[in-house]
Amino acid sequence: KVGMAYFDVPVLLSYRLALSDNMQLHLNAGPFVGFGAFGTTSANYDGDAYSEDTFGEETFSRLDAGISLGAGVSVGKIYFGLKYDLGMINILKEAEEGFYVHSRVFGITVGLNF
Repeated sequence: KVGMAYFDVPVLLSYRLALSDNMQLHLNAGPFVGFGAFGTTSANYDGDAYSEDTFGEETFSRLDAGISLGAGVSVGKIYFGLKYDLGMINILKEAEEGFYVHSRVFGITVGLNF
């Protein structure tokens, strides 16, 4: 079992289409950079428990980057959106040749436009 928490910093371009006087559709795309904050890797082999920091020396990288795509709707000043992040960096530190681990993140956003 692997748990990871990254803080992502996206730089998105947003196209907005007015659906009515009070509602807009948003289409978003652009790159993101992620920084690993914390995580735990654990396993249980025949009753023996094992646990370590996910971002230890031989496990996963704290740096991630990729492409973020999303869409949302603004109703008045409230924003509701969905996004998908596609990691482009192999975050496994010591991977065998031809073996890659990339992040894939689905997100739900609620925000306030001001």
